[in-house]
Amino acid sequence: MRRILYFIIGLLSLSACQDLTVTEPEQTDSFIRYYGDFENTTGNDIKQLANGDLLLLGTNVREGVLKTFLLLTDAYGNIQSGWPKTYTGFRGVTMQVDATGYYIIGDLINSLTDSASMMLLITNTSGDSTSSIIVNAEELSTESTENFNFHGTALDISGNITALGYTKGVTLTSLYRVGFDLTDNTIAWSQFLADGPVYFPGKSLLPNSTGHHWVTTRTNTAGTRVVVQVGQEDLPVGNSDDIAGDDVRQLTAISGGYAGIGSNNSNLLVFLTNDAGNIIADNTSSNPISGSGRSIFEASDGSIITLHLSVSTEPGQSDNDFIISKINADASNFIFSTRIGGTGDEEDGTVIESSNGGYLILGTSTYDGIQSMILIKTNQNGTLEL
Repeated sequence: MRRILYFIIGLLSLSACQDLTVTEPEQTDSFIRYYGDFENTTGNDIKQLANGDLLLLGTNVREGVLKTFLLLTDAYGNIQSGWPKTYTGFRGVTMQVDATGYYIIGDLINSLTDSASMMLLITNTSGDSTSSIIVNAEELSTESTENFNFHGTALDISGNITALGYTKGVTLTSLYRVGFDLTDNTIAWSQFLADGPVYFPGKSLLPNSTGHHWVTTRTNTAGTRVVVQVGQEDLPVGNSDDIAGDDVRQLTAISGGYAGIGSNNSNLLVFLTNDAGNIIADNTSSNPISGSGRSIFEASDGSIITLHLSVSTEPGQSDNDFIISKINADASNFIFSTRIGGTGDEEDGTVIESSNGGYLILGTSTYDGIQSMILIKTNQNGTLEL
């Protein structure tokens, strides 16, 4: 099996903005913005719209009330008039966008019972909720006597709307897929996969000619493995392949197959598959890099961009920083790797390519006890020039 080689170079350390407020509007090649300087605010997903505007998905907990919010900003992170839009009692995990509006998958929380239902929330392009579909044990027969919470983690809107998630019971955590019928806002089909006994899927559900590819971790008596799975709509899972790993986040389509990211024994895990989902390369035994993988995508030039978290290398610091890396398409040559962080503690993140050059990172940063959404724009070398 071919192995991926990594070399970390060009480290960059930046000080966090102490007051955690939005900076003044500036048209710059790179910047850092913070949003939500109260209680717990997280950055969960980012999309760039056709006109260059940014759509940011996050959650906030204030005085015990959970809200999901959407922020529409210009390309420089300046909030547009009329935004944010908020949705109370809902934890949005990831989103997809089309010409008619925005689709968010996540968890609807019942504050009285502290239970969760998967929910698909649909909005128009102004962010106003137009419909929603809730998935829970009352809607479906789980063929189990356990009480299940339903969680949504990934979404595909390229054809029939399909969601990926898991159901969590007392002793069993099962992988779960569901198809939606938007003509009457109902559940069209569902599939459980319960041979775990514990599944935690990633945030990607990628279409193929007959169904989808996705990644999940599966824990059983033999330990925890990262599993790449392929399944058709409304049919049990078909082909699958696995690799040593204890966490998985994303899968992205690349030329000839897919690339995935996660972690294994506190080290970054990156792997490649062919079109059938069979793992053909990984970095598990060559030059392991400390940290946990968070996001991966194929850039417009065919290279692979990854984002992971690693403990700061600054003397006396032990906080997590973002590491953005670029490798070529077959992972045989390293291009760059840059550390972006400072006295704050970066906790999670998503990276995409910016339409005006460089890369955009949306994530969560904690500084002085305050958890905020953080938006970072880098230049084409993955560095900041502030």
